[in-house]
Amino acid sequence: MAKKNGKAGKGGVVAGAKKVAGKNGGGRDGSLSILIDPLLLAGGHTIKEIAAELAKKAGDAAKDRDLAANVRARMVSYTRKGWQVKKDDQKRVQVIQKA
Repeated sequence: MAKKNGKAGKGGVVAGAKKVAGKNGGGRDGSLSILIDPLLLAGGHTIKEIAAELAKKAGDAAKDRDLAANVRARMVSYTRKGWQVKKDDQKRVQVIQKA
């Protein structure tokens, strides 16, 4: 049950929160991470190129959003999970697991 102040109660769900993709399936409406992650893992693209690819593929989900900021945010989330972001001379990014 959610509290009135917006913090999670015993159930751990905040009132009005959207479901996030995880073990139980689902997915957030308009989530860009499912499009960003494969491009980051494959490498060979700059942040600007990934943002341009998102603009083509995402449609309404990308409308009125800073796509480059979303790509950078995904890179930060991977680094917090212990992954490493590699950049080459042409500023192409790739996310790899630390050995």
